[in-house]
Amino acid sequence: MDVILLIFVIVTPIFCFIASLYLFAYYSHSQEQEFAKNWLTRIYTIFIILFGMLQQFFISLDIANKNSNGELPLETLFSVYYITLGVFLFIILPFSTFYYETSEETSVYFRIRKAFFKCFLYFILITLLIVTTYFIFKVDSGFTYYVIGFFMIVGWFLLFFSLGVGFVAVPFDLIYSFVKRPQPIQKAEFETRKKILLDNLLLLRKRCNDALDERIKINNEKYFKRWWNDSRLTRKVASIHCKTLILEKEYIRLVKLSKFNKYIEPIFYYFKLILGILAILFNIAIFVQILGCQILHPDDQTGCSYDFLSLLIRNLSDETVGLGAISTAIILVISIYLLYCAWYGNNKLGIRFVIYTYAPMSPRETLYNNICYNVFLLNLWSAAITQLLIQAFKRIIAEAGAESAWNVIFFDNINTFRFHNQMYTYSVFIYMTLGVSLLYFIYTIIYPDDVKFVLKKNENYMKSLTNRRNQFIKAEEPLIEN
Repeated sequence: MDVILLIFVIVTPIFCFIASLYLFAYYSHSQEQEFAKNWLTRIYTIFIILFGMLQQFFISLDIANKNSNGELPLETLFSVYYITLGVFLFIILPFSTFYYETSEETSVYFRIRKAFFKCFLYFILITLLIVTTYFIFKVDSGFTYYVIGFFMIVGWFLLFFSLGVGFVAVPFDLIYSFVKRPQPIQKAEFETRKKILLDNLLLLRKRCNDALDERIKINNEKYFKRWWNDSRLTRKVASIHCKTLILEKEYIRLVKLSKFNKYIEPIFYYFKLILGILAILFNIAIFVQILGCQILHPDDQTGCSYDFLSLLIRNLSDETVGLGAISTAIILVISIYLLYCAWYGNNKLGIRFVIYTYAPMSPRETLYNNICYNVFLLNLWSAAITQLLIQAFKRIIAEAGAESAWNVIFFDNINTFRFHNQMYTYSVFIYMTLGVSLLYFIYTIIYPDDVKFVLKKNENYMKSLTNRRNQFIKAEEPLIEN
């Protein structure tokens, strides 16, 4: 077996397992339910995180396997992987989430029954969706290939917003943090800024208490009205929580500024500037690769007009050069970077707009159901990113022929499905992602600072509250006769 392939097979799972273990321990709440603390719950949750991370290595592994003349049966391994992933995402993870969200005061039997009922409905809905679309699209290939394609399509519908925002937010925030890097402040300025932050945090706490009172009223309502008001209130509470997180982080930053010499290291912000510039270069390289190999594709043989990254990887993989490890590492780094952009973009969207894909994660303060939801997103995002890289590096995969597992799985099967083919051929998701990037770029130029954004929102809330109070007072004033 080739040395590079051997390293991938041995080192990759170990690295992903350590990273999964660290992330779960880093974000898990210190005072969780007994169910979330159970060793079995932790093991399979870490294992599902591991599954999501392993997908970032699939394209690199396929290329390394191609350079070793296809020594590993990756087509079979990938098929088994995605079927197993379906069991985790559509049965085990939902059941764990539903069980966790039941009341601890009820019996274990009641909690299991309620969680099983919800999980059963969820599984039936997903199964009907997959089977129905399988027959509607008149798929000729195997059902396993369609399941993999289903993961990719669903992943894209969850990804394009987050990835589009992340493309802009990652380099912009790194450079903006350098531009607004901390400077020593006087005690008077510290006290003024501290009072502003504390006043706004108290306002958010009051709004949260008002929301809890509103929740009690909603629980007495029935049917559709209860569901509608509960959904509206959930978004409201999530918005308050996000704003509170921003202001709490700013308060910690302000305290460190007051002790500048002790806590602030200026060189750290120059490092952020370098990372921001590298992120811009990464974005340009990825955009040019996607533009040349997915949006513009006049070459009938390869489907690409120009793809300098593919040429670079192919030259490095040449036996006379002997740098195959670097070629696989390039795709691996791109894959991890795209996943990070999606995660970061999802957080930015959640903090600013409170979208449906956002569940806040704070170090050592994240509840288990939020972890499960983010793990669910991680796996589906990874499937979509895998498809994006397959299309972006189609020349390398096409040249491998039958030795490339993704050439068989995607180009020979998934890409023949009518709906999938139309979406990928016309680069629908790519245009949607680029459109979101453009819109967010304009938005972030107008509102670049999260803290100022929250303070402005609170100010508008107080103005509207004052206006409503004044209108109420005027309505209550008695008429004065002449």
